[in-house]
Amino acid sequence: MVDLKLLRENPDIIREAVKKKGESFDLDHLIELDKRRRKLQTDLDRSRAERNRISKQIGIKKKRGNGAEDLAKKAKDLSRRIKDLESELRSVDDEFQRLILWVPNPPHPSVPVGEGDEDNIVIREWGNRPEGQSFLPHWELGEGLGILSFKEAAKISGSRFVVYKGWG
Repeated sequence: MVDLKLLRENPDIIREAVKKKGESFDLDHLIELDKRRRKLQTDLDRSRAERNRISKQIGIKKKRGNGAEDLAKKAKDLSRRIKDLESELRSVDDEFQRLILWVPNPPHPSVPVGEGDEDNIVIREWGNRPEGQSFLPHWELGEGLGILSFKEAAKISGSRFVVYKGWG
């Protein structure tokens, strides 16, 4: 997940990361959600503090035998406002949390920008690679050995998961 401080202070770095990785993402909407979420949290905290202050005043007035109906009405109104703010904050925060997971992290400056695998550069290799042999990817090897099952995993939890079997 991208650093929120970076998102707030340097959104252009994140914008560039989105562009470099070939993603399409509405970063402005996410930034607005973050601002709205923070404002709602501030309003909620202030409203709670005000309700607590009024509640103390109600207690003091009742101890002295004075009526506190006007303050009780204010406290009740504040409780409704707090409930509304909590609901709205939960909704905004849920959307924010869902979207922030899709923001790509900025790549290291040394990483070349390219359209696909053919644009990648080899920095170093280790060992000798046998010539003239074809190699299977790990998922085909695992299924062939009977230690992985992508079909069973898709039935259980959807794509991009795997079931490990036996020695797997």
